[in-house]
Amino acid sequence: MCRNRKLDPVGGSGPDRAPDDLAVAAVGLDVVLAARLGGWQNGGDCREQRGLVAFHGEGVGTTSLTDDVGRDADTPDDWSGMVGALRAENASTYACPGRHGEAWRHWESAYGIARKLGPGYRHVQTSFGLPVMKANAVTLGVDLRRGGEAMQGADFDPADIASVPRRARHMIEVARVHALQGDQAAVFAMLDQAERTAPETARFNG
Repeated sequence: MCRNRKLDPVGGSGPDRAPDDLAVAAVGLDVVLAARLGGWQNGGDCREQRGLVAFHGEGVGTTSLTDDVGRDADTPDDWSGMVGALRAENASTYACPGRHGEAWRHWESAYGIARKLGPGYRHVQTSFGLPVMKANAVTLGVDLRRGGEAMQGADFDPADIASVPRRARHMIEVARVHALQGDQAAVFAMLDQAERTAPETARFNG
């Protein structure tokens, strides 16, 4: 999500991706996966600062990793999940400056990985999986300032998102969709729901 943390109607990322937490989570991972996890975090930081140039396309570190995905039937699920998370990050990076086609191309690639991994899969460090990819479609629509596309992506149960902070962030994104459409009552209803779901996340994203 590219922007300052204000309901303008686009804003912030959640506290569940703190760099220190990610560093701890990386312990025990394959070295390459750990490096890609850092790239995923840096991609988010880049979007927060509107720094597209450094991280667009393969800039968040997908090139060598994605070349091998799907070629080997024994590819570990978490390897594929990390690739999917990076491609989703690329999609969000492209959406910030309004590059619609490239944003959705990366999203579709990431969504394809999530579908292959199945509805029960969730990448622990990034929360990547089908529910989060559906939530990510809402974020892309908001970042691209296309309320209709964003609202289509919101047609699923937020309870499907296992991470409570991530679920609350999705509710805030839905509030931004309503803000794009000028529905202030729906904005406040969704923000209230986010606050009741994860108060700290709601405050951080406010």
